[in-house]
Amino acid sequence: MTTDFPDDATLSTAIELANRAPSGQNSQPWQWQIGSHTLNLYVKPEVRSNQTADGHGLIVDCGAALHHASIALCALGWRTGVQRLPNPDHSDHLASLQLHRGAPADIDIAMAAAIPRRQDDRRAYNSWPVAMGDIALMGAHAARHGATMRRIETTDAYLGPQAQHYVPLPEPAAGVSRASDSGVLLALGTAADDIGSQLRAGEATSAVLLTATVQGLASCALAEELEVADTRTRLRTSVFDDMLFPQMLLRVGWPPLNVDP
Repeated sequence: MTTDFPDDATLSTAIELANRAPSGQNSQPWQWQIGSHTLNLYVKPEVRSNQTADGHGLIVDCGAALHHASIALCALGWRTGVQRLPNPDHSDHLASLQLHRGAPADIDIAMAAAIPRRQDDRRAYNSWPVAMGDIALMGAHAARHGATMRRIETTDAYLGPQAQHYVPLPEPAAGVSRASDSGVLLALGTAADDIGSQLRAGEATSAVLLTATVQGLASCALAEELEVADTRTRLRTSVFDDMLFPQMLLRVGWPPLNVDP
């Protein structure tokens, strides 16, 4: 490799961080291919072929890995230009990252440092409310990746009986009850529901989760709920006024005190 492209150690570090992106049942449905001047993201064809539904969740997961990779590379001194769906004849080829040297911004370093710390926390959160400013910042970061974020006040009106078995009730932690949980439920939506939109929704998911981690908040992605078609329909109508397609649900809140990570 030339000096105009990261060395093997840098790429290995970036890919290792990218592989920490959230995915359904930690399936990691993506794979990376290093080209002569690009880093390429693919959805694993064997995983995609075994998908019984429309594959929506797989592409969102891959989008989260794409954003993780971009953030990691930026922090390592390599700015990224992302070409999404670069090969119309190869639908498994989701993105190509063109890299060039560039000093990282403080936010890039902070977001990359959050990657190893971020993990799904499905316990009941603290009673401290999440500040509106924190929610607005997460929403702004989602918007930069082409997704709209809305806060859902309650799940009762949106999750039908067929989806109830997918809804993970927060697990109580020492000194924190479900009743005092002040976590917020957030929905990400996009104007279209094609592969490109789903990929961007995954990037937005990563941006929101890493932003929450930087702010000291706990979070978890609730992708399973959207595997139920009726739930997606309810969310589209009730949360997005039939204007946007729901792509991800997220819970965010302050972590419980005096408990293990």
